[in-house]
Amino acid sequence: LRGEVTASSWGADSGNLLAYEGNSIYTISATLVAKSYVFKVASSDWTAVDLGASSSVVLGDSLALVRGGGNINLTVDTAGTYRFEVNARNPEAPVIKV
Repeated sequence: LRGEVTASSWGADSGNLLAYEGNSIYTISATLVAKSYVFKVASSDWTAVDLGASSSVVLGDSLALVRGGGNINLTVDTAGTYRFEVNARNPEAPVIKV
Protein backbone atom coordinates (compact mmCIF):
# COMPACT_ATOMS: atom_id res chain seq x y z
CA LEU A 1 0.00 0.00 0.00
CA ARG A 2 1.76 3.11 -1.18
CA GLY A 3 0.93 6.70 -0.31
CA GLU A 4 -0.04 8.89 2.58
CA VAL A 5 -1.83 6.16 4.56
CA THR A 6 1.29 4.42 5.94
CA ALA A 7 4.42 5.65 7.70
CA SER A 8 6.41 4.41 4.68
CA SER A 9 4.54 6.90 2.50
CA TRP A 10 5.19 6.36 -1.21
CA GLY A 11 8.29 4.25 -0.56
CA ALA A 12 8.31 0.47 -0.73
CA ASP A 13 9.41 -1.28 2.45
CA SER A 14 8.17 -3.58 5.19
CA GLY A 15 6.04 -0.78 6.68
CA ASN A 16 3.51 -0.88 3.86
CA LEU A 17 3.39 -4.51 2.74
CA LEU A 18 0.00 -6.15 2.42
CA ALA A 19 -0.30 -9.45 4.28
CA TYR A 20 -1.83 -12.43 2.49
CA GLU A 21 -4.75 -13.79 4.53
CA GLY A 22 -5.77 -16.53 2.12
CA ASN A 23 -8.55 -16.86 -0.45
CA SER A 24 -6.98 -14.02 -2.53
CA ILE A 25 -7.40 -11.45 0.29
CA TYR A 26 -4.54 -9.09 1.17
CA THR A 27 -4.71 -6.70 4.15
CA ILE A 28 -2.89 -4.07 6.13
CA SER A 29 -4.03 -1.93 9.06
CA ALA A 30 -2.99 1.69 9.42
CA THR A 31 -3.51 4.21 12.21
CA LEU A 32 -4.88 7.38 10.63
CA VAL A 33 -5.77 10.84 11.88
CA ALA A 34 -8.82 12.72 10.62
CA LYS A 35 -7.87 14.20 7.22
CA SER A 36 -7.82 13.41 3.51
CA TYR A 37 -5.32 10.92 2.06
CA VAL A 38 -4.21 9.59 -1.32
CA PHE A 39 -2.79 6.13 -1.96
CA LYS A 40 -2.40 3.28 -4.46
CA VAL A 41 -1.76 -0.44 -4.40
CA ALA A 42 1.61 -0.96 -6.09
CA SER A 43 4.70 -3.14 -6.13
CA SER A 44 8.14 -1.76 -5.36
CA ASP A 45 8.87 -1.29 -9.07
CA TRP A 46 5.44 0.20 -9.94
CA THR A 47 5.32 -2.29 -12.84
CA ALA A 48 4.28 -5.73 -11.58
CA VAL A 49 1.38 -4.17 -9.66
CA ASP A 50 0.06 -0.62 -10.12
CA LEU A 51 -3.58 -0.41 -9.08
CA GLY A 52 -5.55 2.77 -8.61
CA ALA A 53 -8.95 4.25 -9.33
CA SER A 54 -10.55 7.35 -10.77
CA SER A 55 -12.66 8.02 -7.69
CA SER A 56 -12.60 8.03 -3.91
CA VAL A 57 -13.04 5.02 -1.66
CA VAL A 58 -15.89 5.39 0.80
CA LEU A 59 -15.33 3.79 4.20
CA GLY A 60 -17.11 0.43 4.33
CA ASP A 61 -17.70 0.25 0.56
CA SER A 62 -15.73 -1.65 -2.06
CA LEU A 63 -14.01 0.26 -4.87
CA ALA A 64 -12.95 -1.34 -8.16
CA LEU A 65 -9.22 -1.07 -8.83
CA VAL A 66 -7.79 -0.45 -12.30
CA ARG A 67 -4.31 -1.26 -13.57
CA GLY A 68 -2.45 2.02 -14.02
CA GLY A 69 -5.34 3.92 -12.41
CA GLY A 70 -4.93 7.22 -10.61
CA ASN A 71 -4.37 7.85 -6.94
CA ILE A 72 -7.23 6.76 -4.67
CA ASN A 73 -8.67 9.43 -2.39
CA LEU A 74 -9.78 8.60 1.14
CA THR A 75 -11.32 10.97 3.67
CA VAL A 76 -11.15 9.96 7.33
CA ASP A 77 -13.44 11.89 9.69
CA THR A 78 -12.49 10.05 12.88
CA ALA A 79 -8.97 9.10 13.95
CA GLY A 80 -8.40 5.39 14.47
CA THR A 81 -6.96 2.18 13.04
CA TYR A 82 -8.34 1.30 9.63
CA ARG A 83 -8.11 -2.04 7.82
CA PHE A 84 -7.37 -1.94 4.09
CA GLU A 85 -8.48 -5.10 2.30
CA VAL A 86 -7.67 -5.94 -1.31
CA ASN A 87 -9.83 -8.70 -2.75
CA ALA A 88 -8.12 -10.25 -5.77
CA ARG A 89 -10.38 -13.28 -6.19
CA ASN A 90 -11.03 -12.00 -9.69
CA PRO A 91 -7.55 -10.88 -10.78
CA GLU A 92 -9.02 -8.95 -13.70
CA ALA A 93 -11.30 -6.95 -11.37
CA PRO A 94 -9.70 -6.53 -7.92
CA VAL A 95 -11.43 -4.34 -5.33
CA ILE A 96 -10.34 -2.50 -2.21
CA LYS A 97 -12.35 -1.88 0.94
CA VAL A 98 -11.37 0.27 3.93
